[in-house]
Order: sequence, then C-alpha cells, then structure tokens
Amino acid sequence: MEDYNLDDDLAILNNGSMFPPKMRKYWRNRYRIFSKYDEGVIMTKELWYSVTPEDVSRFIAKFLRKSMKNPNSRILDLCCGGGGDTIQFLRLFSHVYGIDNKQIHLDCTLNNSSVYLTPSYIEKRLKLLRCDWSYSVEAAEFIASKKKINEEMNPELINCIKTITYLIEEHLDIVYSSPPWGGPSYSDNGSFNLDDLQPFGLEKFLRSILPICNNIAVFLPRNSDLAQLKSTSIAVFGPNFKLRVLKISTNGHLKGLLCCWGDAFTGIALPDAAGDNC
Repeated sequence: MEDYNLDDDLAILNNGSMFPPKMRKYWRNRYRIFSKYDEGVIMTKELWYSVTPEDVSRFIAKFLRKSMKNPNSRILDLCCGGGGDTIQFLRLFSHVYGIDNKQIHLDCTLNNSSVYLTPSYIEKRLKLLRCDWSYSVEAAEFIASKKKINEEMNPELINCIKTITYLIEEHLDIVYSSPPWGGPSYSDNGSFNLDDLQPFGLEKFLRSILPICNNIAVFLPRNSDLAQLKSTSIAVFGPNFKLRVLKISTNGHLKGLLCCWGDAFTGIALPDAAGDNC
C-alpha cells in the first residue's frame, strides 16, 4: 500500500481512507462541495479546507452575473483554488480568468472544470494564470512608475507585473475572490480579524485589486468583524463607499459573507436560485 504524507498540504486526497479523523467531515460532505465528485474531481489537502460548496458558488455566480449589464462580462477568480467558483462563473460569464499561486491548484481547477463542462467550451472561455499575489502591491507600484523590467529582479515579482499588466489590458468587469481564511481555525474566535486574511489583510488586498477593476466581490468568513469591514471600506474607498453585504446560508447554516464594493451591485435584486438563501 502506498504511503501518503498527510502533512503535505499539496497531497492529493481522493479516497476516504486517506482522510485523517479531523478531516473526515469534508469527505462526508464531498457531494455538497462537488455534486459530480465521483466523475473525476481532484483536490489537494489544502483545497478541501477552502473550496466553496457548490450551491453557494452557484448563488454567487448568479448574483454577480446579474449585477453586470454587459452580456459579454469578464470576471477574474482570484485565488481560484480547486475551481468550485470558477466552474459556476464559466456557465454564466463569457470570459473567466483564474489565478492561483500554486500550479497544482490550477491543474485541479482545469480538471474539475472538465468534469462539468466540455473541453471546447472551457478552451473558449477560461484563462488560468499562475501568480503569487503577495507581490501584487509591489507589482502595481512598479507598473505605475513606468519603469522597465530588469531581468535580475525577483522572478515572482516579474511574473506578477506581467500578469497584472495583462489583466489591465483585458478590461475586466469584476474581480471576485474567496481568499484563504487561515484554515479551519478561522472560526475559533468570536470575531474574525480581517487582517488575518491571506496573502495579506483586507485593506491591502482591496488596494491590490483596484488597479485592475473597481467592481470587487470578496467572500469572507461568517464571523468577520463588521466594524472593521466598515472602517476598511472607508480607508480604501472613502466615506461615500458603496458596499453591499449578503449573508449566504445553506440548510439554515450561515456559510459566509459576500461583500461587494462598487456601483454595479446597488439595487440589484437577488437571483431566484433554488436551494440558495441570503
């Protein structure tokens, strides 16, 4: 029998026997995460902790698409992970871009998308990009300075500069992200500190996205500090900020907060999504 290094967050876990006791709840809920799990879905250990349940992803995609007037809207899934949100975006948006800092996660996104959609459909609509977003603020500052890239610079920074430049040229309509919350321990305390998001806190994260797009949606923990959410919004967007917060629940359980900044989200009726509630 093959030995599995369960301490490796990038280990592929695709059989119930591989799951340690503390992770077995994720295996039991695999069909809520991916209804077509048995048809070839692949996930790393890290992704099991962070993937958005399918019914939640479906609702988010419907709401974000309804908020966009452009029938050929383009959306970026920043921190796309295992592709749970990407799959639903592909069904509704004409162009979908996915970014993750790990190639194996992008491979999982592509594989899992192919479980739900045909290769030709995916090829026309999906662009996956490996990029370490922790360099994004420095990259945006470099782009604004109009300096030329020096090949002796950090390769990850160079890649991030090229990625952000490409995304700016693509004229995105919306940037969505479900950034890492720090693993299952995010709910241990009464209130989640938004500075604990990864790769950096919410204020810096929002500022890193603004050079690309003004319409931003971020899926945050259900116990996020709302006072901090307001103060962060003021710091980034000013006192007249436009923020819409949707509490997303499934089966009576609050799963998280969909926080949407930008004029596009105001006055939009919630989509009629069977099984999804806000």
